[in-house]
Amino acid sequence: MMQQVEEVPTPEPAETPEAKPDYDLHIKVPAEMRQILRDSAELAFKSGDITKPDLVDLMNLFIGWGLQIQKQKWLDRVGYR
Repeated sequence: MMQQVEEVPTPEPAETPEAKPDYDLHIKVPAEMRQILRDSAELAFKSGDITKPDLVDLMNLFIGWGLQIQKQKWLDRVGYR
């Protein structure tokens, strides 16, 4: 007596979301500022403002704060409160 083998359907591969492109951003920093930025990164990490004490997270924090300041200045200028 022969047994029938059932075919198991193979799952289709899941679609992978498109990766967002990374942007290269080169910032020129004077040599005397490098240690100050490293210290700032360490301080921001200890304060809980960034998740890692590295310059990339510090620059993201500074850029985010800068954008908030610019937005608020614009809103103040147009009289939006």
